[in-house]
Amino acid sequence: MLAQRLTELADPRIEVIEDLQLHIEHVMDLCSDVPVLFIDASVAIESGFSFEKIGPVADNSYSTHTVSPQALLHLFEKTHKQEAPEAWMLHICGRSFELGDDVSAATAQYVEDAWQFLSSELLAEEVAFVPGWPGSILGDGMTDTDIGAGKADS
Repeated sequence: MLAQRLTELADPRIEVIEDLQLHIEHVMDLCSDVPVLFIDASVAIESGFSFEKIGPVADNSYSTHTVSPQALLHLFEKTHKQEAPEAWMLHICGRSFELGDDVSAATAQYVEDAWQFLSSELLAEEVAFVPGWPGSILGDGMTDTDIGAGKADS
């Protein structure tokens, strides 16, 4: 949902990379001097969305079926022998991730609120707290399946 909106902007300064999960191969999509925004449907927050600056962290997620954004940044530093790019994480509350679930009204509003934040803050001509922005955006695509309706969102 958000990845599609960002792609539709057709802004040559923004590269949108959409995948259901981050994998170690995504380290090749990063560049040390290009800021990156990771977008994820998340059960880590109770409602709405959250936005935070993140940095490289060595964890064991690279050996699982998915890798955390922080581990991906750490892997970038190890493989490229360069400082990781500045990075931020946008979490959007989601509750049900079953194939075929529709987006709940609450989740749809969280996505809309996140879009308003992105379009007003991050896509502004000058963003003081994000030097060099816009940059790369790695997201799970925020598809209807990814942020489907759930009992907590009803």
